[in-house]
Amino acid sequence: MSPSSVAIDRAAAVDLVLARLRRAGSAAELAPPRTKNADVLVLTGGQLSRRVKVKYRKSGPRGGWLFQASHEDVRDDDLVYALVDLEPDEPAVYVLPAQVVADALATSHGTWLDTPSRGSHPHRDNPMRQVMRTYSFPVPGFEPDWLDRYHERWDLVLGEARLAASPTADSPGAVGRPAAAGGAYRRPDENVRSKPRDPFAIDPDEVDRGLKGHRRTQNALFDWLATRGVLGLSPDGIANYDIAWREGGRMFVGEVKSLTVNNEAMQLRLGLGQALHYAEMLRDAGEPQVQPVLIAEHEPTDGRWLRVCDRAGVILTWPGGFDKHLTDR
Repeated sequence: MSPSSVAIDRAAAVDLVLARLRRAGSAAELAPPRTKNADVLVLTGGQLSRRVKVKYRKSGPRGGWLFQASHEDVRDDDLVYALVDLEPDEPAVYVLPAQVVADALATSHGTWLDTPSRGSHPHRDNPMRQVMRTYSFPVPGFEPDWLDRYHERWDLVLGEARLAASPTADSPGAVGRPAAAGGAYRRPDENVRSKPRDPFAIDPDEVDRGLKGHRRTQNALFDWLATRGVLGLSPDGIANYDIAWREGGRMFVGEVKSLTVNNEAMQLRLGLGQALHYAEMLRDAGEPQVQPVLIAEHEPTDGRWLRVCDRAGVILTWPGGFDKHLTDR
């Protein structure tokens, strides 16, 4: 497998987890580059509440996710693993607390060392570990298909109440409810700060900068709309967009992305997919005309993004460009 294909598969797995967290009602963002044990950060009430580490598998007869011996000691209360299986036509995600993964790795490896090989020789210790849906030998506490009870368990990230309060276009009764596509705008606090934590795990300044940039950009668009007499909307059940508004017989649905030099391309790719997905969810819910909008924190350094978004039917804009990109559209 080439390095480029590995990078593509990994990005697809992370995007899948982000999309499903958003669909479940979460305020989830990509973790800053080089964040320890985190690919996705989950926010609750403006506070950083969970880290999500994404692991994926694509093919192979044994069907496991690879780890290292060091992961046996990773048991942080705020850390959740999302094990993505890209092999089926419909990818599956298994959501497990870090403590469960650590126990599975330690118990399965210890049992494997105690189990003689086919030639009755002892197994040699090594740093490799695996989480398996079904181990090829009995593992106490991890019976065959034990992983199935963690299938799509987003409640372990968000909590049951949050999930129950966040219907989506796939929820019973969601279709045909365009009135629930937007509610009164809820202005986010731009002075949000993350909870104090180990600075070697996450750089809090980087997290805070991303949160503030996102909220500052979102509020700037709301204020610009207000100067035109247009009411900005916040999500109210169908799609977890950042901001929406109605103008000229259309509903504009916006996804906001904070940008840094290191994450610009990934953030814009993610935001483009989210904007298109939210627009389609709203169309399925009965909105006749929906225009997806991608709102960047600032003008992208790569000018091709305007062409990319235009060809995808998405308006790309940023503070300072609202008049140019959103007037008479």
